[in-house]
Amino acid sequence: MFYLFVLGFVATYDGNYLKIKYDGKLNKEGLKIFYEIHTKDTILSDYSDIKRENFFIRIPLNPYFILFYFEDTEGIREPEVEPFEYVFKGEGNNLKYANYLLNRRNKNYEKALYYIEKEKNEYPENKWVRYYEFWIKSIKNESYNIIFDDIKDEELSNALKILNDISKNTDYKKELIDFLKKFPNSIYNKDLLSEIDINYIPEIFDSLKINNIKIPAVASFMLYYVLQRVSPKDTIFKNILKELYKNYDFEEKNMLRNIIFNYLEWKDIKELFKLDDVFEVKDPLFLTDYAYELLKNNDYSNALKVALKAYSIYKDDYHNRRLWNYKKERRERERKESYCFLFSIIAKCYYELNNIRKAKKFIELSLQNETEDFKTEYNLAGDIYSKIGDYEKANEYYLVHYIETRDTISLNKLKKTYKGDDFEKYISDGKKSILKKKMLNRPAKDFSLPDLKGDTIRLSELKGKVVFLNFWATWCGPCKREIPYLNIIYEKYRNNPNILFYGITDEDKDKVEDFLKKKEHKFHILLGNIKELYDVYGVPTNILIDKNGFIQFRHVGFNEQMGEMFLKEIGEEIDFLLE
Repeated sequence: MFYLFVLGFVATYDGNYLKIKYDGKLNKEGLKIFYEIHTKDTILSDYSDIKRENFFIRIPLNPYFILFYFEDTEGIREPEVEPFEYVFKGEGNNLKYANYLLNRRNKNYEKALYYIEKEKNEYPENKWVRYYEFWIKSIKNESYNIIFDDIKDEELSNALKILNDISKNTDYKKELIDFLKKFPNSIYNKDLLSEIDINYIPEIFDSLKINNIKIPAVASFMLYYVLQRVSPKDTIFKNILKELYKNYDFEEKNMLRNIIFNYLEWKDIKELFKLDDVFEVKDPLFLTDYAYELLKNNDYSNALKVALKAYSIYKDDYHNRRLWNYKKERRERERKESYCFLFSIIAKCYYELNNIRKAKKFIELSLQNETEDFKTEYNLAGDIYSKIGDYEKANEYYLVHYIETRDTISLNKLKKTYKGDDFEKYISDGKKSILKKKMLNRPAKDFSLPDLKGDTIRLSELKGKVVFLNFWATWCGPCKREIPYLNIIYEKYRNNPNILFYGITDEDKDKVEDFLKKKEHKFHILLGNIKELYDVYGVPTNILIDKNGFIQFRHVGFNEQMGEMFLKEIGEEIDFLLE
Protein backbone atom coordinates (compact mmCIF):
# COMPACT_ATOMS: atom_id res chain seq x y z
CA MET A 1 0.00 0.00 0.00
CA PHE A 2 1.45 3.40 -0.98
CA TYR A 3 0.09 6.77 0.20
CA LEU A 4 0.61 10.26 -1.13
CA PHE A 5 -0.72 13.45 0.41
CA VAL A 6 -0.55 16.73 -1.48
CA LEU A 7 -2.47 19.91 -0.73
CA GLY A 8 -5.81 19.21 -2.40
CA PHE A 9 -5.97 15.41 -2.29
CA VAL A 10 -4.86 12.18 -0.65
CA ALA A 11 -4.01 9.21 -2.90
CA THR A 12 -3.69 5.53 -1.98
CA TYR A 13 -2.63 2.75 -4.39
CA ASP A 14 -3.26 -0.91 -3.54
CA GLY A 15 -1.82 -2.52 -6.69
CA ASN A 16 -5.10 -2.42 -8.63
CA TYR A 17 -6.92 0.81 -7.85
CA LEU A 18 -5.81 4.33 -7.11
CA LYS A 19 -8.09 5.72 -4.40
CA ILE A 20 -8.28 9.52 -4.38
CA LYS A 21 -9.87 11.68 -1.72
CA TYR A 22 -10.26 15.29 -2.81
CA ASP A 23 -9.62 17.79 -0.04
CA GLY A 24 -9.14 21.01 -1.98
CA LYS A 25 -10.96 24.33 -2.27
CA LEU A 26 -13.14 23.81 -5.36
CA ASN A 27 -16.90 23.50 -5.18
CA LYS A 28 -17.32 19.76 -4.62
CA GLU A 29 -20.77 19.69 -6.24
CA GLY A 30 -20.30 18.42 -9.79
CA LEU A 31 -16.57 17.91 -9.31
CA LYS A 32 -14.74 16.05 -12.10
CA ILE A 33 -11.30 14.49 -12.37
CA PHE A 34 -9.43 14.53 -15.69
CA TYR A 35 -6.43 12.21 -15.92
CA GLU A 36 -3.81 10.54 -18.12
CA ILE A 37 -2.13 7.24 -17.16
CA HIS A 38 1.31 6.37 -18.59
CA THR A 39 2.13 2.64 -18.57
CA LYS A 40 4.68 0.34 -20.17
CA ASP A 41 2.32 -0.43 -23.04
CA THR A 42 0.16 2.62 -23.58
CA ILE A 43 -1.05 6.07 -22.56
CA LEU A 44 -4.72 6.32 -21.51
CA SER A 45 -6.71 9.51 -20.89
CA ASP A 46 -10.20 9.82 -19.43
CA TYR A 47 -12.36 11.77 -17.01
CA SER A 48 -14.99 10.94 -14.43
CA ASP A 49 -17.40 12.57 -12.03
CA ILE A 50 -16.52 12.46 -8.34
CA LYS A 51 -19.79 11.75 -6.57
CA ARG A 52 -18.51 10.37 -3.30
CA GLU A 53 -15.83 11.35 -0.81
CA ASN A 54 -13.45 8.76 -2.27
CA PHE A 55 -12.92 8.11 -5.97
CA PHE A 56 -11.33 4.97 -7.48
CA ILE A 57 -9.39 4.74 -10.76
CA ARG A 58 -8.69 1.27 -12.17
CA ILE A 59 -4.99 1.19 -13.00
CA PRO A 60 -3.71 -0.95 -15.94
CA LEU A 61 -0.72 -3.28 -15.64
CA ASN A 62 2.82 -1.88 -15.37
CA PRO A 63 1.92 1.76 -14.60
CA TYR A 64 4.60 4.45 -14.53
CA PHE A 65 2.72 7.57 -13.44
CA ILE A 66 -0.63 9.35 -13.62
CA LEU A 67 -1.35 13.06 -14.16
CA PHE A 68 -4.64 14.67 -13.19
CA TYR A 69 -6.67 17.83 -12.64
CA PHE A 70 -9.78 18.49 -10.57
CA GLU A 71 -12.42 20.72 -12.18
CA ASP A 72 -15.68 22.17 -10.83
CA THR A 73 -18.87 23.08 -12.69
CA GLU A 74 -17.54 26.59 -13.42
CA GLY A 75 -14.55 25.14 -15.25
CA ILE A 76 -12.13 26.25 -12.53
CA ARG A 77 -9.23 23.81 -12.20
CA GLU A 78 -6.94 22.69 -9.43
CA PRO A 79 -4.08 22.99 -10.00
CA GLU A 80 -4.38 25.88 -12.45
CA VAL A 81 -1.35 25.14 -14.64
CA GLU A 82 0.68 21.96 -14.11
CA PRO A 83 -1.35 18.82 -13.31
CA PHE A 84 -0.91 16.86 -10.11
CA GLU A 85 1.31 13.80 -10.57
CA TYR A 86 1.38 10.44 -8.84
CA VAL A 87 4.40 8.23 -9.60
CA PHE A 88 3.85 4.54 -8.90
CA LYS A 89 6.36 2.53 -6.89
CA GLY A 90 8.81 0.60 -9.07
CA GLU A 91 12.40 0.85 -10.21
CA GLY A 92 12.77 3.38 -13.00
CA ASN A 93 9.32 4.98 -12.63
CA ASN A 94 10.75 8.19 -11.17
CA LEU A 95 13.05 8.39 -14.19
CA LYS A 96 10.11 7.80 -16.54
CA TYR A 97 8.42 10.84 -15.10
CA ALA A 98 11.67 12.83 -15.24
CA ASN A 99 11.94 11.81 -18.91
CA TYR A 100 8.41 13.11 -19.51
CA LEU A 101 9.31 16.44 -17.87
CA LEU A 102 12.48 16.80 -19.97
CA ASN A 103 10.90 15.89 -23.31
CA ARG A 104 8.10 18.43 -23.06
CA ARG A 105 8.36 21.71 -24.90
CA ASN A 106 8.25 23.56 -21.55
CA LYS A 107 10.88 21.56 -19.70
CA ASN A 108 10.77 21.42 -15.90
CA TYR A 109 14.37 20.88 -14.77
CA GLU A 110 13.71 21.45 -11.08
CA LYS A 111 11.02 18.81 -10.81
CA ALA A 112 12.96 16.40 -13.06
CA LEU A 113 16.00 16.70 -10.78
CA TYR A 114 13.79 16.04 -7.75
CA TYR A 115 12.57 12.75 -9.25
CA ILE A 116 16.07 11.75 -10.38
CA GLU A 117 17.29 12.27 -6.81
CA LYS A 118 14.27 10.33 -5.54
CA GLU A 119 15.17 7.41 -7.82
CA LYS A 120 18.77 7.51 -6.59
CA ASN A 121 17.61 7.29 -2.97
CA GLU A 122 14.97 4.61 -3.51
CA TYR A 123 16.88 2.48 -6.05
CA PRO A 124 20.62 3.19 -5.61
CA GLU A 125 21.52 0.34 -7.98
CA ASN A 126 19.65 1.84 -10.93
CA LYS A 127 22.39 2.41 -13.51
CA TRP A 128 20.47 5.07 -15.47
CA VAL A 129 20.40 7.68 -12.69
CA ARG A 130 23.86 8.84 -13.73
CA TYR A 131 22.80 9.10 -17.36
CA TYR A 132 19.94 11.39 -16.43
CA GLU A 133 22.15 13.62 -14.29
CA PHE A 134 24.49 14.20 -17.22
CA TRP A 135 21.64 14.46 -19.72
CA ILE A 136 20.14 17.41 -17.83
CA LYS A 137 23.52 19.15 -17.88
CA SER A 138 23.70 18.55 -21.62
CA ILE A 139 20.21 19.98 -22.19
CA LYS A 140 21.07 23.05 -20.12
CA ASN A 141 24.43 23.45 -21.91
CA GLU A 142 26.31 23.15 -18.63
CA SER A 143 29.88 21.87 -18.62
CA TYR A 144 30.56 18.45 -17.16
CA ASN A 145 33.08 15.64 -17.34
CA ILE A 146 32.01 12.00 -17.37
CA ILE A 147 34.26 9.39 -15.74
CA PHE A 148 33.78 5.99 -17.33
CA ASP A 149 36.21 3.84 -15.33
CA ASP A 150 33.67 2.48 -12.86
CA ILE A 151 30.89 1.83 -15.41
CA LYS A 152 30.71 -1.87 -16.21
CA ASP A 153 27.40 -1.77 -18.11
CA GLU A 154 28.12 -1.51 -21.86
CA GLU A 155 24.82 0.14 -22.81
CA LEU A 156 25.16 2.87 -20.17
CA SER A 157 28.86 3.38 -20.86
CA ASN A 158 28.27 3.83 -24.60
CA ALA A 159 25.28 6.14 -24.08
CA LEU A 160 27.27 8.36 -21.72
CA LYS A 161 30.25 8.45 -24.09
CA ILE A 162 28.00 9.62 -26.94
CA LEU A 163 26.42 12.23 -24.68
CA ASN A 164 29.90 13.40 -23.70
CA ASP A 165 30.98 13.67 -27.36
CA ILE A 166 27.83 15.63 -28.23
CA SER A 167 28.50 18.11 -25.43
CA LYS A 168 32.08 18.66 -26.64
CA ASN A 169 31.07 18.94 -30.32
CA THR A 170 33.31 16.02 -31.28
CA ASP A 171 32.31 13.53 -33.97
CA TYR A 172 29.66 11.21 -32.57
CA LYS A 173 27.71 10.04 -35.63
CA LYS A 174 29.42 6.67 -36.12
CA GLU A 175 29.25 5.89 -32.41
CA LEU A 176 25.58 6.82 -32.28
CA ILE A 177 24.71 4.69 -35.32
CA ASP A 178 26.63 1.76 -33.84
CA PHE A 179 24.80 2.25 -30.54
CA LEU A 180 21.40 2.27 -32.27
CA LYS A 181 22.28 -0.89 -34.16
CA LYS A 182 23.48 -2.67 -31.03
CA PHE A 183 20.72 -1.40 -28.72
CA PRO A 184 17.71 -0.77 -31.00
CA ASN A 185 15.30 -1.16 -28.09
CA SER A 186 17.11 1.11 -25.66
CA ILE A 187 14.54 3.38 -24.06
CA TYR A 188 17.14 6.17 -24.12
CA ASN A 189 17.52 6.30 -27.91
CA LYS A 190 15.03 9.16 -28.08
CA ASP A 191 16.97 11.13 -25.47
CA LEU A 192 20.22 10.84 -27.42
CA LEU A 193 18.56 11.75 -30.72
CA SER A 194 17.00 14.83 -29.15
CA GLU A 195 20.50 16.19 -28.43
CA ILE A 196 21.97 15.97 -31.94
CA ASP A 197 21.78 18.26 -34.97
CA ILE A 198 18.55 17.32 -36.77
CA ASN A 199 20.37 17.55 -40.13
CA TYR A 200 22.16 14.28 -39.26
CA ILE A 201 18.87 12.37 -38.96
CA PRO A 202 18.54 11.31 -42.65
CA GLU A 203 22.05 9.77 -42.59
CA ILE A 204 21.18 7.81 -39.43
CA PHE A 205 17.80 6.81 -40.85
CA ASP A 206 19.31 5.51 -44.12
CA SER A 207 22.13 3.66 -42.36
CA LEU A 208 19.66 1.77 -40.17
CA LYS A 209 17.32 1.12 -43.09
CA ILE A 210 20.11 -0.60 -45.03
CA ASN A 211 20.48 -2.98 -42.08
CA ASN A 212 16.68 -3.40 -41.82
CA ILE A 213 16.65 -1.89 -38.33
CA LYS A 214 13.44 -0.01 -37.52
CA ILE A 215 13.63 2.14 -34.40
CA PRO A 216 10.52 4.14 -33.40
CA ALA A 217 12.53 7.09 -32.07
CA VAL A 218 14.45 7.42 -35.35
CA ALA A 219 11.16 7.38 -37.28
CA SER A 220 9.86 10.18 -35.03
CA PHE A 221 12.87 12.38 -35.66
CA MET A 222 12.80 11.61 -39.39
CA LEU A 223 9.24 12.89 -39.46
CA TYR A 224 10.29 16.09 -37.66
CA TYR A 225 13.19 16.50 -40.11
CA VAL A 226 10.92 16.16 -43.14
CA LEU A 227 8.41 18.67 -41.76
CA GLN A 228 11.12 21.22 -40.95
CA ARG A 229 13.59 20.81 -43.80
CA VAL A 230 11.81 19.39 -46.88
CA SER A 231 9.34 21.24 -49.09
CA PRO A 232 5.92 19.53 -49.42
CA LYS A 233 6.29 20.07 -53.16
CA ASP A 234 9.28 17.70 -53.32
CA THR A 235 8.60 14.08 -54.25
CA ILE A 236 10.85 12.91 -51.41
CA PHE A 237 8.50 14.59 -48.91
CA LYS A 238 5.54 12.40 -49.89
CA ASN A 239 7.65 9.27 -50.33
CA ILE A 240 9.09 9.49 -46.81
CA LEU A 241 5.66 10.08 -45.29
CA LYS A 242 4.38 6.95 -47.03
CA GLU A 243 7.42 4.92 -45.99
CA LEU A 244 7.15 5.99 -42.35
CA TYR A 245 3.47 5.12 -42.20
CA LYS A 246 3.81 1.75 -43.92
CA ASN A 247 6.94 0.46 -42.20
CA TYR A 248 7.24 2.05 -38.76
CA ASP A 249 5.22 1.95 -35.57
CA PHE A 250 5.99 5.04 -33.49
CA GLU A 251 4.52 7.58 -31.09
CA GLU A 252 3.61 10.24 -33.65
CA LYS A 253 1.72 7.92 -36.02
CA ASN A 254 -1.65 9.57 -35.32
CA MET A 255 -0.10 12.95 -36.09
CA LEU A 256 1.38 11.47 -39.27
CA ARG A 257 -2.08 10.35 -40.42
CA ASN A 258 -3.31 13.94 -40.26
CA ILE A 259 -0.22 15.18 -42.12
CA ILE A 260 -0.83 12.59 -44.84
CA PHE A 261 -4.36 13.90 -45.36
CA ASN A 262 -3.02 17.44 -45.70
CA TYR A 263 -0.28 16.69 -48.22
CA LEU A 264 -0.90 13.44 -50.12
CA GLU A 265 -3.20 12.88 -53.07
CA TRP A 266 -6.26 10.65 -52.82
CA LYS A 267 -4.64 7.79 -54.76
CA ASP A 268 -1.85 7.65 -52.16
CA ILE A 269 -4.29 7.93 -49.25
CA LYS A 270 -6.40 5.04 -50.60
CA GLU A 271 -3.26 2.94 -50.94
CA LEU A 272 -2.30 3.52 -47.30
CA PHE A 273 -5.78 3.30 -45.75
CA LYS A 274 -8.07 0.59 -47.14
CA LEU A 275 -11.79 1.27 -46.66
CA ASP A 276 -12.47 -2.02 -44.83
CA ASP A 277 -9.70 -1.21 -42.33
CA VAL A 278 -10.96 2.33 -41.82
CA PHE A 279 -14.15 1.12 -40.14
CA GLU A 280 -12.02 -0.48 -37.40
CA VAL A 281 -10.34 2.84 -36.51
CA LYS A 282 -11.54 4.55 -33.32
CA ASP A 283 -10.01 7.97 -33.99
CA PRO A 284 -12.87 10.31 -35.03
CA LEU A 285 -10.46 12.95 -36.40
CA PHE A 286 -9.03 10.39 -38.81
CA LEU A 287 -12.51 9.12 -39.73
CA THR A 288 -13.69 12.67 -40.41
CA ASP A 289 -10.72 13.34 -42.70
CA TYR A 290 -11.27 10.05 -44.53
CA ALA A 291 -14.98 10.78 -44.96
CA TYR A 292 -14.08 14.18 -46.39
CA GLU A 293 -11.75 12.60 -48.96
CA LEU A 294 -14.48 10.14 -49.98
CA LEU A 295 -16.88 13.07 -50.27
CA LYS A 296 -14.49 15.05 -52.49
CA ASN A 297 -14.27 12.00 -54.74
CA ASN A 298 -18.06 11.67 -54.98
CA ASP A 299 -18.36 8.43 -52.97
CA TYR A 300 -21.25 9.81 -50.93
CA SER A 301 -22.57 6.52 -49.59
CA ASN A 302 -19.26 5.41 -48.02
CA ALA A 303 -18.45 8.96 -46.94
CA LEU A 304 -21.72 9.02 -45.00
CA LYS A 305 -21.00 5.66 -43.34
CA VAL A 306 -17.52 6.75 -42.23
CA ALA A 307 -18.76 10.16 -41.05
CA LEU A 308 -21.57 8.61 -39.00
CA LYS A 309 -19.00 6.27 -37.41
CA ALA A 310 -16.99 9.35 -36.39
CA TYR A 311 -20.15 10.92 -34.98
CA SER A 312 -20.89 7.84 -32.87
CA ILE A 313 -17.42 8.10 -31.27
CA TYR A 314 -17.73 11.84 -30.66
CA LYS A 315 -21.09 11.29 -28.93
CA ASP A 316 -19.34 9.13 -26.33
CA ASP A 317 -17.99 12.33 -24.73
CA TYR A 318 -14.79 11.99 -26.77
CA HIS A 319 -13.54 15.54 -26.22
CA ASN A 320 -13.71 15.34 -22.43
CA ARG A 321 -11.94 11.97 -22.47
CA ARG A 322 -9.32 12.75 -25.08
CA LEU A 323 -8.58 16.39 -24.23
CA TRP A 324 -8.07 15.75 -20.52
CA ASN A 325 -5.44 18.49 -20.16
CA TYR A 326 -7.46 21.25 -21.86
CA LYS A 327 -9.55 23.68 -19.86
CA LYS A 328 -13.33 23.58 -20.17
CA GLU A 329 -13.54 26.52 -22.57
CA ARG A 330 -11.01 25.02 -24.96
CA ARG A 331 -12.58 21.54 -24.83
CA GLU A 332 -15.89 23.12 -25.77
CA ARG A 333 -14.29 25.04 -28.63
CA GLU A 334 -12.61 21.89 -29.97
CA ARG A 335 -15.89 19.96 -29.67
CA LYS A 336 -17.85 22.59 -31.57
CA GLU A 337 -15.28 22.88 -34.35
CA SER A 338 -15.13 19.09 -34.77
CA TYR A 339 -18.92 18.94 -34.97
CA CYS A 340 -19.18 21.93 -37.31
CA PHE A 341 -16.94 20.25 -39.89
CA LEU A 342 -18.33 16.73 -39.44
CA PHE A 343 -21.98 17.82 -39.63
CA SER A 344 -21.30 19.74 -42.85
CA ILE A 345 -19.86 16.53 -44.37
CA ILE A 346 -22.92 14.53 -43.27
CA ALA A 347 -25.24 17.25 -44.61
CA LYS A 348 -23.47 17.23 -47.99
CA CYS A 349 -23.74 13.43 -48.21
CA TYR A 350 -27.47 13.49 -47.47
CA TYR A 351 -27.94 16.35 -49.95
CA GLU A 352 -26.20 14.43 -52.75
CA LEU A 353 -28.16 11.28 -51.82
CA ASN A 354 -31.35 13.38 -52.12
CA ASN A 355 -32.36 13.13 -48.46
CA ILE A 356 -33.03 16.85 -48.07
CA ARG A 357 -34.79 16.53 -44.71
CA LYS A 358 -31.68 15.06 -43.07
CA ALA A 359 -29.40 17.40 -45.04
CA LYS A 360 -31.28 20.36 -43.52
CA LYS A 361 -31.05 18.84 -40.03
CA PHE A 362 -27.28 18.41 -40.20
CA ILE A 363 -26.47 21.73 -41.87
CA GLU A 364 -28.40 23.45 -39.08
CA LEU A 365 -26.42 21.43 -36.53
CA SER A 366 -23.25 22.54 -38.30
CA LEU A 367 -24.34 26.19 -38.14
CA GLN A 368 -25.12 25.83 -34.41
CA ASN A 369 -21.54 24.65 -33.77
CA GLU A 370 -19.69 27.46 -35.56
CA THR A 371 -16.97 29.28 -33.63
CA GLU A 372 -15.21 32.54 -34.37
CA ASP A 373 -12.38 30.52 -35.94
CA PHE A 374 -14.38 27.83 -37.74
CA LYS A 375 -17.36 28.29 -40.05
CA THR A 376 -19.60 25.87 -41.91
CA GLU A 377 -19.99 25.38 -45.68
CA TYR A 378 -22.27 28.31 -46.53
CA ASN A 379 -22.59 27.40 -50.20
CA LEU A 380 -24.03 24.03 -49.18
CA ALA A 381 -26.42 25.75 -46.75
CA GLY A 382 -27.60 27.93 -49.63
CA ASP A 383 -28.15 24.88 -51.85
CA ILE A 384 -30.17 23.08 -49.16
CA TYR A 385 -32.43 26.06 -48.41
CA SER A 386 -32.83 26.76 -52.12
CA LYS A 387 -33.91 23.15 -52.63
CA ILE A 388 -36.69 23.49 -50.06
CA GLY A 389 -37.77 26.88 -51.44
CA ASP A 390 -36.52 29.13 -48.62
CA TYR A 391 -34.81 31.63 -50.95
CA GLU A 392 -34.36 34.33 -48.32
CA LYS A 393 -32.11 32.05 -46.27
CA ALA A 394 -30.49 30.67 -49.43
CA ASN A 395 -29.55 34.22 -50.49
CA GLU A 396 -28.12 34.95 -47.05
CA TYR A 397 -25.73 31.98 -47.20
CA TYR A 398 -24.81 32.41 -50.88
CA LEU A 399 -23.93 36.04 -50.14
CA VAL A 400 -21.72 35.15 -47.16
CA HIS A 401 -19.98 32.42 -49.18
CA TYR A 402 -19.32 34.73 -52.12
CA ILE A 403 -17.97 37.58 -49.98
CA GLU A 404 -15.66 35.29 -47.99
CA THR A 405 -14.37 33.24 -50.96
CA ARG A 406 -15.09 35.33 -54.12
CA ASP A 407 -16.49 32.11 -55.55
CA THR A 408 -18.28 32.94 -58.82
CA ILE A 409 -20.41 29.79 -58.58
CA SER A 410 -22.15 31.05 -55.44
CA LEU A 411 -22.43 34.51 -57.06
CA ASN A 412 -24.24 33.00 -60.07
CA LYS A 413 -26.57 31.07 -57.75
CA LEU A 414 -27.28 34.29 -55.88
CA LYS A 415 -28.16 36.08 -59.12
CA LYS A 416 -30.75 33.39 -59.84
CA THR A 417 -32.39 33.44 -56.41
CA TYR A 418 -32.18 37.20 -55.66
CA LYS A 419 -35.44 38.95 -56.60
CA GLY A 420 -34.69 42.52 -55.42
CA ASP A 421 -33.40 45.64 -57.18
CA ASP A 422 -29.83 47.00 -57.54
CA PHE A 423 -27.86 43.77 -57.21
CA GLU A 424 -24.49 45.59 -56.96
CA LYS A 425 -25.68 47.65 -53.97
CA TYR A 426 -26.98 44.44 -52.38
CA ILE A 427 -23.48 42.95 -52.66
CA SER A 428 -21.74 46.12 -51.42
CA ASP A 429 -24.04 46.48 -48.42
CA GLY A 430 -23.67 42.77 -47.77
CA LYS A 431 -19.88 43.09 -47.47
CA LYS A 432 -20.16 45.77 -44.79
CA SER A 433 -22.93 43.93 -42.98
CA ILE A 434 -20.94 40.67 -42.89
CA LEU A 435 -17.81 42.43 -41.63
CA LYS A 436 -19.88 43.99 -38.84
CA LYS A 437 -21.36 40.60 -37.95
CA LYS A 438 -17.89 39.06 -37.89
CA MET A 439 -16.59 41.65 -35.44
CA LEU A 440 -15.85 40.00 -32.11
CA ASN A 441 -15.96 43.13 -29.91
CA ARG A 442 -13.83 41.48 -27.22
CA PRO A 443 -11.58 43.66 -25.04
CA ALA A 444 -7.93 42.94 -25.83
CA LYS A 445 -6.10 42.10 -22.61
CA ASP A 446 -3.09 44.26 -21.91
CA PHE A 447 0.37 42.79 -22.32
CA SER A 448 3.94 43.95 -21.99
CA LEU A 449 6.58 42.17 -24.10
CA PRO A 450 10.22 42.85 -25.03
CA ASP A 451 11.34 43.08 -28.64
CA LEU A 452 14.64 41.78 -30.02
CA LYS A 453 16.44 44.96 -28.92
CA GLY A 454 15.14 44.67 -25.36
CA ASP A 455 12.66 47.55 -25.66
CA THR A 456 9.24 46.92 -24.10
CA ILE A 457 5.98 47.17 -26.03
CA ARG A 458 2.79 47.61 -23.97
CA LEU A 459 -0.58 47.23 -25.71
CA SER A 460 -2.32 49.80 -23.50
CA GLU A 461 0.04 52.46 -24.87
CA LEU A 462 -1.09 51.78 -28.47
CA LYS A 463 -4.68 53.08 -28.15
CA GLY A 464 -5.76 54.98 -31.24
CA LYS A 465 -3.92 52.54 -33.53
CA VAL A 466 -5.11 49.40 -35.29
CA VAL A 467 -2.85 46.59 -34.04
CA PHE A 468 -2.09 43.43 -36.06
CA LEU A 469 -0.78 40.53 -33.94
CA ASN A 470 0.77 37.52 -35.70
CA PHE A 471 1.38 34.55 -33.37
CA TRP A 472 4.03 32.36 -35.03
CA ALA A 473 6.98 30.00 -34.44
CA THR A 474 10.22 29.20 -36.26
CA TRP A 475 9.39 25.45 -36.27
CA CYS A 476 5.91 25.94 -37.75
CA GLY A 477 5.66 25.05 -41.47
CA PRO A 478 2.42 26.99 -42.16
CA CYS A 479 3.91 30.00 -40.33
CA LYS A 480 6.91 29.98 -42.66
CA ARG A 481 4.67 29.76 -45.72
CA GLU A 482 2.48 32.58 -44.40
CA ILE A 483 5.34 35.04 -43.78
CA PRO A 484 5.73 36.20 -47.45
CA TYR A 485 2.01 37.10 -47.47
CA LEU A 486 2.33 38.92 -44.15
CA ASN A 487 5.25 40.87 -45.62
CA ILE A 488 3.02 41.92 -48.55
CA ILE A 489 0.40 43.19 -46.09
CA TYR A 490 3.10 45.03 -44.13
CA GLU A 491 4.46 46.73 -47.26
CA LYS A 492 0.96 47.84 -48.27
CA TYR A 493 0.40 49.69 -44.96
CA ARG A 494 3.93 50.44 -43.78
CA ASN A 495 3.56 54.19 -44.34
CA ASN A 496 0.17 54.38 -42.60
CA PRO A 497 0.78 55.73 -39.07
CA ASN A 498 -2.55 54.36 -37.82
CA ILE A 499 -1.64 50.66 -37.92
CA LEU A 500 1.12 48.67 -36.18
CA PHE A 501 2.31 45.13 -36.93
CA TYR A 502 3.75 42.73 -34.31
CA GLY A 503 4.93 39.14 -34.66
CA ILE A 504 4.84 37.29 -31.32
CA THR A 505 6.76 34.08 -30.56
CA ASP A 506 7.56 32.34 -27.27
CA GLU A 507 10.89 30.97 -28.50
CA ASP A 508 14.42 31.87 -27.41
CA LYS A 509 15.87 35.11 -28.76
CA ASP A 510 18.90 33.37 -30.33
CA LYS A 511 16.73 30.88 -32.20
CA VAL A 512 14.47 33.65 -33.51
CA GLU A 513 17.41 35.81 -34.63
CA ASP A 514 19.03 32.84 -36.41
CA PHE A 515 15.75 32.20 -38.23
CA LEU A 516 15.34 35.86 -39.25
CA LYS A 517 18.81 35.86 -40.82
CA LYS A 518 17.54 33.26 -43.30
CA LYS A 519 13.91 34.37 -43.71
CA GLU A 520 12.77 37.97 -43.30
CA HIS A 521 9.67 38.64 -41.20
CA LYS A 522 8.94 42.37 -41.54
CA PHE A 523 6.67 42.61 -38.52
CA HIS A 524 8.08 44.06 -35.28
CA ILE A 525 9.06 40.86 -33.43
CA LEU A 526 8.14 40.48 -29.74
CA LEU A 527 9.25 37.68 -27.41
CA GLY A 528 7.04 36.03 -24.82
CA ASN A 529 4.09 33.74 -24.21
CA ILE A 530 0.68 35.40 -24.15
CA LYS A 531 -1.13 32.61 -26.01
CA GLU A 532 -3.46 31.76 -23.15
CA LEU A 533 -4.21 35.45 -22.64
CA TYR A 534 -5.44 35.62 -26.24
CA ASP A 535 -6.95 32.11 -26.52
CA VAL A 536 -4.32 31.09 -29.06
CA TYR A 537 -4.26 27.29 -29.31
CA GLY A 538 -2.23 26.91 -32.48
CA VAL A 539 0.04 28.84 -34.80
CA PRO A 540 -0.20 30.74 -37.00
CA THR A 541 -2.99 32.84 -35.49
CA ASN A 542 -3.59 36.42 -36.62
CA ILE A 543 -5.57 38.93 -34.55
CA LEU A 544 -6.73 42.44 -35.49
CA ILE A 545 -7.36 44.90 -32.65
CA ASP A 546 -9.26 48.12 -33.37
CA LYS A 547 -8.31 51.66 -32.34
CA ASN A 548 -10.30 51.35 -29.10
CA GLY A 549 -8.46 48.23 -27.93
CA PHE A 550 -11.06 45.60 -28.93
CA ILE A 551 -10.28 42.35 -30.73
CA GLN A 552 -12.43 42.40 -33.88
CA PHE A 553 -11.07 39.78 -36.29
CA ARG A 554 -8.97 36.63 -35.98
CA HIS A 555 -7.67 34.03 -38.42
CA VAL A 556 -6.30 30.64 -37.41
CA GLY A 557 -4.01 28.52 -39.60
CA PHE A 558 -2.75 29.14 -43.12
CA ASN A 559 -3.21 27.35 -46.43
CA GLU A 560 -0.94 28.52 -49.24
CA GLN A 561 -3.61 27.68 -51.83
CA MET A 562 -5.76 30.39 -50.25
CA GLY A 563 -2.93 32.92 -50.06
CA GLU A 564 -4.46 35.50 -52.40
CA MET A 565 -7.81 35.18 -50.65
CA PHE A 566 -6.02 35.64 -47.32
CA LEU A 567 -4.51 38.92 -48.57
CA LYS A 568 -7.86 40.19 -49.81
CA GLU A 569 -9.79 39.25 -46.66
CA ILE A 570 -7.22 40.68 -44.23
CA GLY A 571 -6.92 43.81 -46.39
CA GLU A 572 -10.68 44.42 -46.31
CA GLU A 573 -10.73 43.98 -42.53
CA ILE A 574 -7.82 46.39 -42.02
CA ASP A 575 -9.41 48.99 -44.31
CA PHE A 576 -12.69 48.62 -42.42
CA LEU A 577 -10.97 49.22 -39.06
CA LEU A 578 -8.98 52.17 -40.44
CA GLU A 579 -12.11 54.02 -41.62
